[in-house]
Amino acid sequence: EETRRRRLKWMAAALALALAGAGLASAGLLLGKHRYTRPIPSYKRLTVRRGLITTARFSPDGNTVYYRAAWGGKDQENFSKRLDTIDSQSMNLKHMQVLAVSSGEMAVFSRPPHATPFTPFLGTLAKVSLSGGTPRSILEHAYAADYQPGTNQLAVVKTTGDGTQLEFPIGKRLCKSKGVIQNPRFAPDGIHIAFIEHPGLEVEGGKIVVTDLKGNRRVLAASMAKLTGLSWGPDGSQVWFTGAPAGGRCSLFKVNMRGRIHLIANSAADPVLYDASAEGRALLLVRSVRMESRGMVAGDAKERDLSWMDGTFIWHVSEDGETLVFDEFQEGGGPANSVYLLRVHDGPPVRLAEGYRYGSLSPDGKRVLVLDYAGKSVVLLPTGPGRAVTLPAGPIEQFVGARWVPNSDQVLVGGMEANRVQDCYLQRVPDGRPRRFAKEPVWSVSGAVSPDGKYFPAFPVGARRKLLYALYPLDGGPPKEIPGIKVGEHVLGFNEKGTSIYVREAGGGVPVRVVSLNLSTGRRTPWKFLAPSDPAGVLAVDTINIAPNGHFSRSGSRPCRACPCCRMPGACRSAHR
Repeated sequence: EETRRRRLKWMAAALALALAGAGLASAGLLLGKHRYTRPIPSYKRLTVRRGLITTARFSPDGNTVYYRAAWGGKDQENFSKRLDTIDSQSMNLKHMQVLAVSSGEMAVFSRPPHATPFTPFLGTLAKVSLSGGTPRSILEHAYAADYQPGTNQLAVVKTTGDGTQLEFPIGKRLCKSKGVIQNPRFAPDGIHIAFIEHPGLEVEGGKIVVTDLKGNRRVLAASMAKLTGLSWGPDGSQVWFTGAPAGGRCSLFKVNMRGRIHLIANSAADPVLYDASAEGRALLLVRSVRMESRGMVAGDAKERDLSWMDGTFIWHVSEDGETLVFDEFQEGGGPANSVYLLRVHDGPPVRLAEGYRYGSLSPDGKRVLVLDYAGKSVVLLPTGPGRAVTLPAGPIEQFVGARWVPNSDQVLVGGMEANRVQDCYLQRVPDGRPRRFAKEPVWSVSGAVSPDGKYFPAFPVGARRKLLYALYPLDGGPPKEIPGIKVGEHVLGFNEKGTSIYVREAGGGVPVRVVSLNLSTGRRTPWKFLAPSDPAGVLAVDTINIAPNGHFSRSGSRPCRACPCCRMPGACRSAHR
C-alpha cells in the first residue's frame, strides 16, 4: 500500500507565463479540484509578469528554475527563481539562451548581434558559472545541449554543411539528420538521449528518437503533426513530450520504450514542456497565442489591423494591393490549418480549403499555390470554380515553401530531397518536375523574385557560410553580388522597376527597420520602422510581405496569455501499460 501511495505521488508542473488570461486559468483550477475520483491536473503559477518566456530549465536538485524572458516589451534576459520564493533574480546574461544546467555551471547559446529570428542556429555554445562571470566559448554552430547526469560533460547538437548532428562527448557523432535535431535530453541513467527530429527548419511536426551512447537509435513516435517540447520522466522508463498528433492545440503526453503513447494532461491553453526534475516536477510554459497581422493595402492611408481570426499569417499581397492570401493556423483555422483569399473591397475573406498552409497568388489571380499541411505536396487551389491540382513532387520528400514567379507559368519551391539539405527549385506548372537552378543549395526568407522573373535573391545554405544575399539567375549561371547589403540582412522584395530592393536590417526582435537599397549604387534609404502596437509578449515580426508598389503586410507578433501551471497526480502510474 505504501508503494502504491508513492506511485500516486503528485507531480508539480512549475512554470507558466502570466498575462491577461487569468479568468480562463481560474476556471481550469476550479474544474480540477477533486471533482473526479481519478487524480487530474491542478495548477501552480511561478511567473506573473506580462511578457514572453522562451526557455526554462531546472537546477540539478530541482529547487531552482533558470529561464529566459522578455518582460513588458523589453529585451530578453535570463532569470533565476527558487520554487520557495516569490521573486525572480536577473542573471545579467543578455543575448544568451539557457540550454542546460549542472552543478555550478550552465550551458548557454550566445547569439551574435546580426542574428535574426530566421537564423535560429547562428551562434556559439558557451559555459558560464551559476555565480556569474564571463561565459567561456566552447563550440561554434552548436545550438542545443544537455549535461550528462552527475557530470559536466555535454551532449550537443550542431549544424553541419548538410544538416544537423548529435554529439557526445563533443566531437563524437551519435546521430545525424538532414533535418533539425532539437531538445536533446539525457535519461536519468546517463546512457540514453532522447530528442525531437523535425524534417526541416520550418516544419512543426516530426518524430521522437532515443539513442544510446553507441549511436543505436530507436524511433518512439514517428508522425506527430506538432512537437514543441520533450523531457524524460523521473524513472527513465518513458519520455514526456508536448505535441499534437493531428494538428491543433498541443497536449502533454508520455511514450514508453515500446512506442506506446498515453495522454497525461489536456489544457485549455497550449503547453510547451521545457524540463522535468528527478522528483517528478514538470516545467511547462502554458500559453495562449494570438497572431497579429497588420499592413497597408489598397485605399489605406495608414497601417491597420488585417487579422481575421486568432492565427492570421499573411503570405501574399497582390501587386495592386487589392488581394491578400493568408492562412489561419490556430484554432480558428481548424485542426489542420485553412487558407483564405481576401479581396480587400469585396467583403469578408473566402476560405479556399482546409488542410493547407502558405499561399501565393498566381499572376492571373485564378489560382493559389499552397502546401498540404504535412508539407508532402505542392497544390494549386482555384480561387473560383475548378478543382485542386497537385504538382509533381519529383525527388523532393519535404516541402517548406512555394511562390509564383512573376508573369510566368513557373513556381519556386523550397524543400529537401533524401540526404540533402534545404534548397530552392524551379518548377513549371502544371506538370514540370522541380529542378535546381543554382550550383549550391540556397535559401530565402521571402521567396521574392525580380519583377522581370530573372533573379532570385538568396543566400547559400551551410553552417560555415555567411548569411549574405546575392542575386541568383533563374536560368542558371553564377550569382551577382548585391552592393551595400550586409551580413544578416534579408531581402523582402523589389520595387516596381526592379532597380531597388526592400531589405530587413540585421538584428532580432522588435522593432524592425526596413530600408530601400539601390541595386546599382548600394545607397540605402529608410523605408519603414515596424513596431507592434503593444510590445509586451512580442518576440518578433516573423514575416513581412511587400508588393512592388509599396503595399505591405507583416505577421507574427505574438501577444501571449498564460494560465497557471499544473500538478499531475499519477502521471507516472501507467508507464508500462
